[in-house]
Amino acid sequence: MEKLYRSIQCKYKVLSGANILVAAQEYGRRLYNFARYCGMSYNRKIAKARGHSSLAGKLPKYAGYIGMWQALHDTEEYRLMNDRVASYILREYDAQMRSWFSNLKSSTNARPPRYSECPRPMTFEIGRNAKWVNGKTLRLTALSVNNPDRHVVVHIDLPSLTNSTSVKSVKILKDNRCVVLYRRNARESAGDRVAALDLGINNIAVLAFDSVESIQYSGRTLLAINRYFAKKIAKCKPKNYESGKDKKGKSKRERDYWGKRSQQMDCILHNVTRSIIDECVKRQVGTLVVGKLKGIRDNKDFGSAMNQKLHAWPFYRIVQML
Repeated sequence: MEKLYRSIQCKYKVLSGANILVAAQEYGRRLYNFARYCGMSYNRKIAKARGHSSLAGKLPKYAGYIGMWQALHDTEEYRLMNDRVASYILREYDAQMRSWFSNLKSSTNARPPRYSECPRPMTFEIGRNAKWVNGKTLRLTALSVNNPDRHVVVHIDLPSLTNSTSVKSVKILKDNRCVVLYRRNARESAGDRVAALDLGINNIAVLAFDSVESIQYSGRTLLAINRYFAKKIAKCKPKNYESGKDKKGKSKRERDYWGKRSQQMDCILHNVTRSIIDECVKRQVGTLVVGKLKGIRDNKDFGSAMNQKLHAWPFYRIVQML
């Protein structure tokens, strides 16, 4: 049976070692800020050598998690903490740096990660630096082996549907909150029946079962959203705008329109795909067949109005959500 991992936020209470947890969170904050200082200093040095006045624009390749670990694993902040907790903090910083580098490709105003002024989240893995004392009590190893007192005992309010054997990791946040990552077995197939899904534009989907029954989902709302935001976006572009050549010159208003359009379309598509799956489960459908529409837009010209509908047709997004 396939295994799925889900996370849920819940409360925790420190039974012993509160001062150890506070010390570990402070060490984590210092380690994160030191990693940030090293990364920013390196980038500023390279930018200055290239004649750039700021960090905006194209930056040198980031060293990544491995490079940061090799440079910082001998520092005092790292050695005072449990090795696995410290490595997760470096992974978190690495993820934020990669996100910044990715955002710089579309916007030169993207800002790098800031210095941390509050305790950093700390991740503990079950079976490594976290062990169950009983059903809802965990012993967390927060500091290194050189510290005589390095364990924290916490009581976690696990939800009723989650047991200790399925928990993989616990991330300690501030304000007595934590995120529990747990394993959940995927449900077996609802049955051996087959259903077919036909995707369209005016009718976004038609679900047909192996019986006479079928369900039709209208796509008029999606078409209305596309028409509305296409008009709004067109008014944001200058008269001499050529499609595909000035993508970096989008105004803030135009970016806002694109974001609102994406959010509204995703909301509708989530509702439709959720309904499709629910209807299949009710009728014990184990296999859902969807037509392959790749390349359907290639070398097609049906006029401006129909072309707009065809190129805004989110058929691949529907398949992804399903």
